[in-house]
Amino acid sequence: MMAEDKIYEICDYNERTGQIKLRLMFDPNGILIAKDNTNRLARKDIRALWLEKHYLILPQDDEYQIRQNILKNKDCKLIIKYQVIQSEGEPLCLTNQILPEGLDMSKYDLGFNKNDSTFNKVVHKEYGPVVYEA
Repeated sequence: MMAEDKIYEICDYNERTGQIKLRLMFDPNGILIAKDNTNRLARKDIRALWLEKHYLILPQDDEYQIRQNILKNKDCKLIIKYQVIQSEGEPLCLTNQILPEGLDMSKYDLGFNKNDSTFNKVVHKEYGPVVYEA
């Protein structure tokens, strides 16, 4: 579903109140936001009657197919190419490349797990966890 040049998906509906909870699908850089993200800026509450007038609604099967296509699209993931070296007995992560190129990485926090030398999270500082591949 798209509004104000943003794409949302319905994540909850309260039948009693007619309240719908939407989840933003992409951060401002076009990186897919993690499905389990609970950041308030990635959420929006609206009324069902307003929804019909202002949003394009896709059936669940179509939304699933779109999400699968998006997950296959490397431009919608933050991709981290890195190497691990030992420095004073500790693993040290050196990023070789971050895609898409030109991304302002000051907007993201990268979580690196020294125990298994892997990334364990990538978080947009304003919008919360995003989908990444390392």
